[in-house]
Amino acid sequence: MKKYLALLMALTLLLAGCAAKSSDVAATKSEMGSSAGAPAEPEAAPAGADSYYSLDTAPQETPIPEPASYDEEEAMGELQTAQPAISAEKLIYRADLRIETLDFDAAVTALERLASSMGGFVESSNVSGNTNWQSDGTTRIVDRWADYVLRVPSNRFQEAVNQAGNLGSVTSSGTSVENITSQFTDQEARKHSLEVQEERLLDMLGKAENIDTLIMLESRLSEVRYEIEAIERQLRNWQNQVDYSTISVSLREVAVYTPTATVQRSFGERMGNSFRDGWTRFVRSLEDLSLFLAESLPGLVLFVIIVVAGLLAARKIVRRRRQKAAAPKQPPQKENTDTI
Repeated sequence: MKKYLALLMALTLLLAGCAAKSSDVAATKSEMGSSAGAPAEPEAAPAGADSYYSLDTAPQETPIPEPASYDEEEAMGELQTAQPAISAEKLIYRADLRIETLDFDAAVTALERLASSMGGFVESSNVSGNTNWQSDGTTRIVDRWADYVLRVPSNRFQEAVNQAGNLGSVTSSGTSVENITSQFTDQEARKHSLEVQEERLLDMLGKAENIDTLIMLESRLSEVRYEIEAIERQLRNWQNQVDYSTISVSLREVAVYTPTATVQRSFGERMGNSFRDGWTRFVRSLEDLSLFLAESLPGLVLFVIIVVAGLLAARKIVRRRRQKAAAPKQPPQKENTDTI
């Protein structure tokens, strides 16, 4: 029994030794193959290895293309997403009034107070008139007129027009409304698309390392910013016109209001009115001519005196010349040469 156990142990030791030898041979062959030029897996590059590339081996940077223009429909969709309620309708109100007044100074003062009481302001004003010379040498301004442009809040536009019409007799009036909602919305969408381009350009500018690319991006960025500023100015101008309506008022000083004629139906009445109007214009023309002659009379008298004096002087000179030409010529006296 002991013999069998000893034989079994010896056989086990022999098998274990053979297995160890076969594993050593395999390891030796693997080492020999790697030293003979067998391909090995490349090692992973360390972090930040891009900065260690040489100029010859570094990968070339592809040029960054100029960003394409944004689609207007896409920009409108993004704008609606960012602002669910874009804006109410943009309406610009304008009015034009021509008014006759008997008290010019009071009407001008009331017109200026009207703008301030409505929460608005006077955008422009121009007051003028005709100069009338008095007998004492002083002057007086008559037949005055004034042109005012008022800006009032749009919610009080009609109220301001009605109050301005109460300053005198309105001879002409007109109002208009311009809807700029579409133009305003288009400009807002354009501005939004340009702002998106600006953000993308700034992001690309921070990542670019090529000098040519940097110059190109900076040039495009300046163009985009200029367009944004131009659109913002246009939007502010439009919004100002929407918030403050425009009322143009022309005041004229008169002695009597121009009467409003009723509608004439018959031919005889129209003929009579035409004859009366023609005669009135003829009389006014004569009056204007008489006033012009009266105003020009001192100058005309002085001119006539100068002309008459010049004619008399010329006539006298001509008469002297004629007398001198008609006088007989005396023969020359001979010298007495006789000797005694």
